[in-house]
Amino acid sequence: MPRYPCPRCGRPSFTFRQKQFLGPTRAIRCGECGTRVSVPWSAAYLFNIIVVASLAPTFTIVAGFLAWEAWGASAGLAVFVLANALLVGFAGWWQHRFVPLVVRDA
Repeated sequence: MPRYPCPRCGRPSFTFRQKQFLGPTRAIRCGECGTRVSVPWSAAYLFNIIVVASLAPTFTIVAGFLAWEAWGASAGLAVFVLANALLVGFAGWWQHRFVPLVVRDA
């Protein structure tokens, strides 16, 4: 798993899991220098506004409905669940790739 460097000291201090569950209202401390680290509001919520609030419901519902019409209710439900799992994976990749760690100390 990748380790992310602290924005203040530059040492790899944060695990993939820690970054995935980090939001702009939650800060964690660097194990090396003690700095409080979080993610910026803009990067964290840009993804939520664009993908989660607008595209995700449309994508999953349409995919599930089309599968339901073609192959029945069970297939529709399976496609709906699979589409949601793909979106969760995409969200994790987005957080890993595009959301930076920032210093939250005042």
